[in-house]
Amino acid sequence: MVDTLNRALGGANENCSTAMSAIINEVEKLNKKFGCASLILHHTNKASYSASGGSQGASRGSSAIPDNARFQENLQLMQEKEATARGLEDEAERRSWVRLDLSKANYAPVGNEIWLKRDSEGVLWGEMPPPLAVKESNSSRRKASDVDDSLIPW
Repeated sequence: MVDTLNRALGGANENCSTAMSAIINEVEKLNKKFGCASLILHHTNKASYSASGGSQGASRGSSAIPDNARFQENLQLMQEKEATARGLEDEAERRSWVRLDLSKANYAPVGNEIWLKRDSEGVLWGEMPPPLAVKESNSSRRKASDVDDSLIPW
């Protein structure tokens, strides 16, 4: 596990595609040599804070990082607009909800978003947030009761 990529670069520039491609290639060589997998933690870019952080482009630095990675998941706090739509008015409550988005999986299908809730000790647990409010004028929209519980991963 590399926590975080930027701290492990040894002076390499995270914006340099040649350097980032070389680093990911070296990690893959180590994985093959030792028969293991590696997890590289990396920060998101500033633009992803105000937009949906679920895309591959949410990572900071060179696009070679997500391009060369085999798998990418992004964590993002619940946005204010979404919290309001879910009836979560308390800022502390909103900030306890984190969405996990699988944005890239070369060897598996990309799944649905997963919600995690931070407990008082800071540990994230799989949990469903309150459902989005359903507008009365849009009767064709799915309701929380329409969700097939077998699709929830926990």
